[in-house]
Amino acid sequence: AYILRKPTALSIICRRRQWIIGGFILLLAGAAVLDAALARDIGFHTSFWGNSLLAVLYTFAILLAVLYAGSSCTAFLRLDLLRRLGKISYGVYLVHGIALMSIFSIVGRPVGLKSLWDAGLIGIALMLTIVLCTISYHRLEAPFLRLAKLSMYS
Repeated sequence: AYILRKPTALSIICRRRQWIIGGFILLLAGAAVLDAALARDIGFHTSFWGNSLLAVLYTFAILLAVLYAGSSCTAFLRLDLLRRLGKISYGVYLVHGIALMSIFSIVGRPVGLKSLWDAGLIGIALMLTIVLCTISYHRLEAPFLRLAKLSMYS
């Protein structure tokens, strides 16, 4: 949001387009190598380096989306489904853990993906999360957002 609102920041990003593309490719390759290395259980814990690498990778992905906004390469980002998911994304962040734990607790299984049954439970938890967050967005968030917009501009 900052980059889009500040023309000087956006022009710096546009001038560094090749660096951003190269950095993204390098980070993507690093994530693939890290994933392959961890599949062999080398005793490396990803809590810091793996998550940090992914955070920087996602930052570069967002920068690329800003750089190529409006192009056919980013057309899928303008899909109505993704816009709707974007509106409920904070609710999904808050609710998904509760839904996941609740579904697994109801059936008496530990949370994890060890079988096809677990994948089904995760799918149910995902659907439950999306339904609850959609209702929450329309019943709670949207009215408060309208109220906030009225108070900001009056």
